[in-house]
Amino acid sequence: MPVSARNPLDKNGPRFAFDLSYLPTLSKYALAVALTAIFLGLRWLLDPLLGNRVPAAIIVPAVVFLVVFVGMGPAILATILGLLGAILFFALPRHMLSPHDPGAAILLLFYLLICAAIIATGEAVRRRGHELIRSEERFRAFVSASSDVMYSMSPDWKEMRYLEGREFIADTNHPERNWVEKYIHPQDQPQVMSAIRQAITTKSIFELEHRVLRADGSLGWTHSRAVPLLDSKGEIVQWFGTASDVTARRQAEDALRQSHETFSELIERAPYGIYVADAQLRITSMNASSQNGAFRNVRPVIGRDLSEALRILWPQAVADEITAQFRNTLKTGEPFYSRDFVRPRQDMQLVEAYEWELHRITLPDSQNGVICYFFDSTKLREAEQALRDRTEELMAMFERMPAMVWISRDPECRVMTGNAMGTQVYGIRRDDNVSATAPDSERLPIRHFDSSGRELRPEELPMQRAAATGRPVENTEMEVLLPDGRRIWIWGNATPLFAADGKVRGAISTYFDVSWQKQMEAALRANERLALAGRLSATIAHEIHNPLDTVGNALFLLKQKIVERQETQELIDIAQSEVARVAEISRNLLNLNRDSREASVVSPSKLLDDSVALIERTLVHGSRRIQLAHGFDGTIEAYPSELRQVFTNILRNAVEATSEGGSIRISTQPTHEAGEGGVLIRVVDDGTGIPDNFRSKLFSAFVSSKGENGTGLGLWVSRSIVQRHGGIIALANNSDGSQGTTVSIFLPSKIGLPAGVSEGARAAGESGQ
Repeated sequence: MPVSARNPLDKNGPRFAFDLSYLPTLSKYALAVALTAIFLGLRWLLDPLLGNRVPAAIIVPAVVFLVVFVGMGPAILATILGLLGAILFFALPRHMLSPHDPGAAILLLFYLLICAAIIATGEAVRRRGHELIRSEERFRAFVSASSDVMYSMSPDWKEMRYLEGREFIADTNHPERNWVEKYIHPQDQPQVMSAIRQAITTKSIFELEHRVLRADGSLGWTHSRAVPLLDSKGEIVQWFGTASDVTARRQAEDALRQSHETFSELIERAPYGIYVADAQLRITSMNASSQNGAFRNVRPVIGRDLSEALRILWPQAVADEITAQFRNTLKTGEPFYSRDFVRPRQDMQLVEAYEWELHRITLPDSQNGVICYFFDSTKLREAEQALRDRTEELMAMFERMPAMVWISRDPECRVMTGNAMGTQVYGIRRDDNVSATAPDSERLPIRHFDSSGRELRPEELPMQRAAATGRPVENTEMEVLLPDGRRIWIWGNATPLFAADGKVRGAISTYFDVSWQKQMEAALRANERLALAGRLSATIAHEIHNPLDTVGNALFLLKQKIVERQETQELIDIAQSEVARVAEISRNLLNLNRDSREASVVSPSKLLDDSVALIERTLVHGSRRIQLAHGFDGTIEAYPSELRQVFTNILRNAVEATSEGGSIRISTQPTHEAGEGGVLIRVVDDGTGIPDNFRSKLFSAFVSSKGENGTGLGLWVSRSIVQRHGGIIALANNSDGSQGTTVSIFLPSKIGLPAGVSEGARAAGESGQ
């Protein structure tokens, strides 16, 4: 029976040409009636030619068509209707259902038998065709369930006739000759073509895994298998193939292989030793660290008996001990761990230390084995011992150091302990916490004061400052009031301690007890004051005697010439000038012995303004140009009367150093010295400058460049006052090359805070101190 020319892998499967068996029953019988009528009509048209010959032959094609493409029932109906029509219309006598001619009756009976044979044969063929269709459908279902792709190829594989990719590979519904470039990865094309040539040559199954271009444009892996279909002569007529998407499996295999390679590389390059012994305790594998380390003198090592290899490395007793541990782990499965393995080597004059452990594992042959991990800790133990020795040395130095050492191991310095010298000087126990920031329940009644007598807050203490800022605090001098009521002076440095991450983890300080030195300094100062008092007494006796003589003489002449006003006025001026000298000498003497304790918050700019106003009224009278430029509008802690004296002394010197019409420039500006804020005051004049022979003794007592017009006490007293405030005073010739002198004064915002030499003082030049 003819079948369609469609590919047997068509989605609808193979069917008979013009198969109408799917029609409803009524439609099929109506089709039989219609076909019978059509063929009878055709016989009617041919009747002039045929006459009464072969009256039913025209019905046979209709019966054949119906039995093949519609069904047996419609074919029987067409047979009956066709015979009735042939008897009625074409047999003699016509228009009668009973033919009188025996020959015609026999012929009609013969046609009836032919139609019956056709119907029987056609039904049998039809049944076999449907069985074939169902078999092909089952085959298609099997192929579809077991494969992702179905395809057919020409005998020489040059043309792909059909491919159903099912969303894995793009479909091909027409012959495709460029299928290799379309589907196969370029690197796999030679391998695929080689396998195809081998299959064609041997007429055997083609089977290969290769990469393909997937429907979504990505690369995938497929397992392709094709079988040749042979004709009766054994020649290949086509190839029928299926392919499965194995991308996920190949990716998993690649990932597993890469993971295995990575793991093997990790094991091979591990910084510790790894080796495996099988059930017979033979070494089956060992990484490079083991072969180049502990087993470096065992060659060959793979496949060697473990106990034999161990006896090369270690003495007999040690080797037997290790082997026994391997046997126990292999037998019981109990892990073993050794941390303190330190033994002399058998093969070298060395003592080595190892940490090692054993575990039972299942080997690829399904038997048990033992894996050993070990780490050569020889250098680590040597380093630990060296560290312990160094620590003992440092602790001995710490304890025997002839200075107080305090250490805190927390960034807030809440716990602070010291060495033997520290606890001895402080009169406390070794475990007492001396931190000023300790919890209230642990804090000792210890107080700290700076050189001015001001009590320091806990956060101002050197160790707390070092820990808070991360910078050393150096050359700190403090007075300490101890729990037993004693007062001591200490001097030293504090340094922050840092953790590995760079953060502060505590602080350490070293201090010396300088109480004795402070007492000596006080005694020395007392002696100096006594000597100075003697010199002052002699000076005062000399300086006061001459002014008093002058005053006496002036008063005497005043009495003689009281009537002459002009001369009287001049004598009065002389008397006033000399009396002023006496007052200045007395005031300097009083300031030397005065110890004021009352400081207040003042504005240095306001004090300067007051001093300038006083100088202008008493000395300048418009003969000098005094310019004020205040860049500092804040306040500082100071003794105002003493600062007025300093400013008055400096301004008087500037006025006396300049001639009429000269200029004096005064400026203030904020600044920082040694990390502390304050004010920088500059007084610049265009006077005669500082003589070279006076630069080294500017601040010495009783030394003056004014001759008999000066006492030599002004700068000396001024520096004492500035230092008492914790500041600095410096004098130098003008740095810009012009004639004159620059006086620079730095005053801190808080009395007694240490200050370094200011940038302004450096810019003004060396002070001569």
